[in-house]
Amino acid sequence: MYKTLLRNVTSNWAGFAVQAVVTFFLTPFVVASLGEVRYGVWALVVGVTGYYGLLDLGCRAGMAQYMTRHMAARDFAKLNETASTGFAALATCSVILLPATLLLAAFAPRWFDMPATAVRETQICLLVIGASVALQFLWYPFSTVFTVTQRFDLANAVGICSTLCIATATYLALRAGFGLISLSLITVAGNHASYAVRWRLAYRILPQLKISLSVANYRSLGAIVTFGAWSFLVAAARGLKYNANAVIVGLTMPIAAIGAFALAQGLVQHFERLFVPIGNVFFPAMTDLDARGERQQLRNVYMHGSRILLLLASAAGIIAFAWAGEFYALWLGTRSGAYQDAESIAGVFCVLISGSIFVAGQSIGNQVFYATRRLKTLGQLTAIEGLTSFTAACLLAEPFGLAGVACAVAGAAVAFQGCVHPVLVCRLLEIPLSEFVRTTYVRPIVVAALCGGAVALLKAALPTAASWSELAWQGALAGGAAVGLIASIGLTRQERRRFLLSPLADAIERVGRAWTPRNSHELAKQFEDPNRSLLK
Repeated sequence: MYKTLLRNVTSNWAGFAVQAVVTFFLTPFVVASLGEVRYGVWALVVGVTGYYGLLDLGCRAGMAQYMTRHMAARDFAKLNETASTGFAALATCSVILLPATLLLAAFAPRWFDMPATAVRETQICLLVIGASVALQFLWYPFSTVFTVTQRFDLANAVGICSTLCIATATYLALRAGFGLISLSLITVAGNHASYAVRWRLAYRILPQLKISLSVANYRSLGAIVTFGAWSFLVAAARGLKYNANAVIVGLTMPIAAIGAFALAQGLVQHFERLFVPIGNVFFPAMTDLDARGERQQLRNVYMHGSRILLLLASAAGIIAFAWAGEFYALWLGTRSGAYQDAESIAGVFCVLISGSIFVAGQSIGNQVFYATRRLKTLGQLTAIEGLTSFTAACLLAEPFGLAGVACAVAGAAVAFQGCVHPVLVCRLLEIPLSEFVRTTYVRPIVVAALCGGAVALLKAALPTAASWSELAWQGALAGGAAVGLIASIGLTRQERRRFLLSPLADAIERVGRAWTPRNSHELAKQFEDPNRSLLK
């Protein structure tokens, strides 16, 4: 199990790294090419169409849950029934969303404060992106196969290729003078091409898969919807957190402010994507443990996995917090010519990332609710968190601007993800709270305190980073200190051996084998025999 988890986590990080590099180099160019207003329009379109994913009514989560359980039982007949029923349900959702997109495009100029010159482009982008997202519903059953078979590595490989192709096409199009509409078409083409590849791969990694409307039935639909209803509530609440901010900012501030907030929130979401997908990787493994009744193993995976995620997220968050000002000044102030007030954007980023540390740390805990089919509890809790964040953002947006919205989002995340969620997971798994705190929180708190002190000393001793090279080596110093603290204090002796010493020893052994002749006697014979070439 650990090898599979490590493979999937590594592939997730590879996908994140590629996405982060693309965002780093491409975003300033996109902002400079489109301008503040049109970049704000793009952020608005992405934010609004992000709600479309809610309208599957939890079908994707229900499919993943029951297809994983049927896969564990090797019951492919029921697996195909679930997949086929899910396909029919998602196709229905897709048909409903297409006319909804027309209405959204028609009324968008009345709902959002935008200049007259941007109205036509906004409507066309909404039509293109909205219709594309609606049609993507048809691909989702095939993408679920990668979760069911725990082949996140293949899914990430396809995603990396798609990201690079879309980024290259975006750069060439904007450089040639094209605008928002071309950007929308490129995004749509790239996304559907990647889904088509996943469709073909799904049948290769799961040859038993057969999606046919003839085997779809109401029994499977009932199971999917029952599980998916609470998953829908969870997704809706998360949508309030991630997508409602752009809407709130657009309704209370000039549309250019959406782009400024998106630059801060976008990097925070990349930070979360470095850690949260790790929790998603644990979902099929934890579902399998729950199906086999291995409760103690499930407890251990939750507590120790959450501790390691907290160690990584807190260290990375502290470093990002300390150097955010220099990063945004270099990234935006010298590269794009737009959003000159990089310091205020960095401030919004620092507020948001404080909550994201706890979101990252609780990502495995969220999968416990999914694996044990306790979606009602997670749905209610996430709904309360989302409504709290949304209400606070509405109240604080007008008097405090972007900083108020950021404080609302971060405050809700700290309270719920850092405190309430862990308590409920401990009750569900029957873990004494004292044991959880001792196992999961003590080491990360100590490491975070020491890491914060080390970073503060470095910031005081080093000059302000005035170039990318200075920022890189200063960040490397802080990162090296953080890695040392995590390895020496954060990890247990067994974890150091499993995750550090054993992989290092294996790597050294492989290098040694690569440089050592496999058969020295055979090599000697090759020299002795003049009729035999070493090139054979």
